[in-house]
Amino acid sequence: MTATKWLSAPVVIETANTADAETLGDLHAKCFHHAWGTAEFAKLLRQDGVEALIALQGRRAATRKPVGFVLYRRAGDEAEILSIGVDPAARRRDIAKRLMESSLRKLYSDRADHIFLEVAEDNAAATGLYNKLGFKTVGERRGYYKKPDERDGRALVMRIDLR
Repeated sequence: MTATKWLSAPVVIETANTADAETLGDLHAKCFHHAWGTAEFAKLLRQDGVEALIALQGRRAATRKPVGFVLYRRAGDEAEILSIGVDPAARRRDIAKRLMESSLRKLYSDRADHIFLEVAEDNAAATGLYNKLGFKTVGERRGYYKKPDERDGRALVMRIDLR
């Protein structure tokens, strides 16, 4: 498939499971400096309340390519987005928005009232998306992210109320 055809191919969002741990680890490594590997994803996905969605791009199920994921944990009436990432080659096509909207719908149907996440303060694309979805900044964490250039790595704590 040529790059142009691949970029226009449809994206489907599916539930991921422990069999997808290696794929999730590979995607995480494409998205982040300090990546979680297969073992971390497998361990997380075996925990109660932890689920993942994966975005797959392609016209036929057998040849779809993983292009993004979201991992979240629900406990009682609260939930937390643990990680979300989109392959850099597939960014700027609303895949993260679709993943977030799918996870918000799922968490709402699972009776979550509040969802939290942390995002790097300097990640304008992500904070813009979260703001558009209705998340509000409720705090910050200094030194939360390890930055390759030794900057502070401050995270904003954001929250959305679903009910």
